[in-house]
Amino acid sequence: MTRVVNVRGSGVTVAGRLTSVRRLVSAALVVLAAALASAAAAFGEQPLPAGTILVADLGANSVVAIDPSTGAQKVVAAGDPFVDPEGLVIDPATCDAIVSDAGAARVLRVALATGAVTTIAGGAPMAHPVGGVLDEQGRLLSSDEQAFGGSGGVIRIDVRTGQQTPLGMGGAFVTPLGVALAPDGTTYVADADAFADARGGVIALDRATGAQTVVSQDPGPGQHPQGILYDNGRLLLTDMVRNGLFAVDPATGAQTPIAVGGLLRTPREIAADGPSAVLLADADARAVFRVSLTTGAVTTVSSGGNLLTPFGIAVVPSGCPSAPPAPGPAAPAPGPAPAAPVVDRTAPRIGVLAAPRTARRAAIARGLAVRLSVDGAATVRIALRRPARGAKVGGRVGATVTVRRAARGAFTVRVRASAAALRRVVRTGSPLAIRVVATDAAGNAAAREVALRIRPSARRASPR
Repeated sequence: MTRVVNVRGSGVTVAGRLTSVRRLVSAALVVLAAALASAAAAFGEQPLPAGTILVADLGANSVVAIDPSTGAQKVVAAGDPFVDPEGLVIDPATCDAIVSDAGAARVLRVALATGAVTTIAGGAPMAHPVGGVLDEQGRLLSSDEQAFGGSGGVIRIDVRTGQQTPLGMGGAFVTPLGVALAPDGTTYVADADAFADARGGVIALDRATGAQTVVSQDPGPGQHPQGILYDNGRLLLTDMVRNGLFAVDPATGAQTPIAVGGLLRTPREIAADGPSAVLLADADARAVFRVSLTTGAVTTVSSGGNLLTPFGIAVVPSGCPSAPPAPGPAAPAPGPAPAAPVVDRTAPRIGVLAAPRTARRAAIARGLAVRLSVDGAATVRIALRRPARGAKVGGRVGATVTVRRAARGAFTVRVRASAAALRRVVRTGSPLAIRVVATDAAGNAAAREVALRIRPSARRASPR
């Protein structure tokens, strides 16, 4: 059957068979399906493919995914409950990100398929988790620079149950940051301020006994090693003061530069990128760099955009995303929908009633009195930090004081800088800030910051 259609006003008559129209529609549907399949496979669609770079960004309070070939960025999760996300590893069993949040004093799980964030562990002995590595059984060996009364150490955390087991503390540890694991089970810890002159270096930890062995000391005072990775019989160490990546011989402790300066400014954590390259998260450069282990060449993978203060870094391993679960039996017919829970989104209110604006070095070392108030039950953390710049939170200087308030009201705390950190600040003339973060039981957090200047005179610190 032939049907004629007149298009009035155009002077054109279109004739065609219905079967031809059906063929055209079918062809269009095929093209559309192919386009949708291509779009679903492109970067940015969930779930994230293997090889995707993940970054924990302290300044942006977020986890950012980066396409390793194009540098394209996508925010996976951001905002509450993150406070200061620093360390990041991938759980190969679930293909989730495990994030160490120093400011929240919690280890969090981020479902890469949905961006949902849940708490794995928190509370004592954990105080300021900054990084770690998964052991042979998939448990997190977490470095904590303030645990165990401020001496710092390493805690094993079961990422399924949240159980914490202390592995090593005190001794040579001052500011343990990075953790690396050798195939024979040897555990290496990068400590930013260990040894004389706070030069920092690498310490081996016996996980069975807690015994510590000095592996390598940095060559001069005031160094600051951060990230560490085991690589074919050697250790790879980042140093954000020396602005570079170094190879460490575990037998002799000798350190050899691989890449120093240039694009590198303050390299933080490190991740393997195949057999002959590594990835570095550089906080001040706001970038992720790729470093060739054979030539030392540094290239930019991604920079700017969603990256404000990149700290932790990891790569989604092969085998991820994990296969979806097999379909189970049909669900029963739904009953009446339950009432939606009321979610508390109100952050605590912090009042800084009195805080010094200037102080002598000795006063900071002894502890500065800060008078605060909160409007309800909250956990309050007070720390000396370098001042925030824009959206970036400044680095911590010394111990953080944690106060748990059961009700509203005013209280006084003393906060001080560690001797090693204070020496660095005085030497470089860096300003300071008193940073206060209050978190309620629902995980809502608020922050306040007061600038502080070191005054060389002998006069006492003046109140606000």
